[in-house]
Amino acid sequence: MTTAATISLDADWLCEYFETEPDLFEFAASGQPVSSLREWACSGRYDTNWAAWLQRRFHLPPTDFCVRYILHVDAAPGGTVLYLNGRRMGTIDGRQPFSFDVTDYVTLDDNQIAFRAGCEGGRFGSVFLRQHPCE
Repeated sequence: MTTAATISLDADWLCEYFETEPDLFEFAASGQPVSSLREWACSGRYDTNWAAWLQRRFHLPPTDFCVRYILHVDAAPGGTVLYLNGRRMGTIDGRQPFSFDVTDYVTLDDNQIAFRAGCEGGRFGSVFLRQHPCE
């Protein structure tokens, strides 16, 4: 019998802020560690003209059985854009949780997940990958 794992993507994020409509004097705050994505909120010194780029790396170990990887996002600020390994995957409406099969977009090596979230409000819920045995 094979045991599928759940891989939490909640911890160890890096956040950078940037203006959504920059002028000549645009600046971005340097990367700040985010210990928990669920506890992250846009810093109070940034208003709705700013957005955050949240990213983290993760590694998928090899398995001795065939698996598919399903990404689960329980909640996200409305309008958040998801990127996986540099590829824009789409926009999250923020109204309901979603799951997406990302098997074809991840590797058994180093991977990167990123979110572009506006500073209009909203919170992240759990974000995790779940292995599902191939059928």
